[in-house]
Amino acid sequence: MNVIENIKSANIDITKEKQTLLEILSLVEGSQKRALKRGLEPRKIEYAYKIDQDMPLDPTSISQIVYLPFKYIGKNLEVYIRRGLLNNSTKVCIKYFLFSSPELIGIFDKEKKLTKYLSEKHPCYLKYYGWFIDKWQIDNQIQNVYAILTENFKITLIEDIMLHSKHKEKYTHNYFFKIVKDLLGAFHYLEQLNIPHFYIRPHNILVTSKHNLKIIGFYNLGMNLVSIPSDANNKSKTYWEDWYYAPELENSQGFDKNDIYLFKML
Repeated sequence: MNVIENIKSANIDITKEKQTLLEILSLVEGSQKRALKRGLEPRKIEYAYKIDQDMPLDPTSISQIVYLPFKYIGKNLEVYIRRGLLNNSTKVCIKYFLFSSPELIGIFDKEKKLTKYLSEKHPCYLKYYGWFIDKWQIDNQIQNVYAILTENFKITLIEDIMLHSKHKEKYTHNYFFKIVKDLLGAFHYLEQLNIPHFYIRPHNILVTSKHNLKIIGFYNLGMNLVSIPSDANNKSKTYWEDWYYAPELENSQGFDKNDIYLFKML
């Protein structure tokens, strides 16, 4: 089901401007898929990007933590989403990663590096505030939990569209133009980095309180080692196949396949 079908199936009143927006999203989505067919695959973050290592923050610098209903519990990883205040002043979104084995902590490091890199290079990605290690008591044992801090957000683009439809409001020309410009710029930048987004739709785009758009980062659900034939001689190459989802869908009690997109790292 493509972007337009997703919206129409929700019985949303679509004005001419909104219809055009959805068509643009579909075009971007098609561009990303064509890039994949051309063999466009992400490079390893460690070697592709020069990212300075930052020191962890003090967990006590985060206060007024609000527990959101979303969580994901997988075979090797648990993800929890919270909101809180950094240094009693800055509203932040907190993404906790709890791993079943210390050997998997490298996954968190990749997530942190990519979040930090995109934050510094383009305004359409969530601002990165840092990371920290906390300790949780689970089954009478103390375990390390790793967290990434990003800027807070207001609603998703799909919620913004639904609110406008509910109140029979049209997007202003300036706001609509800003959405289109931001989206095209953001996804074009991803393509330049060889980082295709595999499931582009309004659910995976955030709207901040200042009406700025933010493309959701990549959040790991699991990792499999996959071997595929790479040439006519059936020689194989191996890559990591990572499945991700959008944890900012805070009202979700789980997730379905429509909320998942794929990110490959050679």
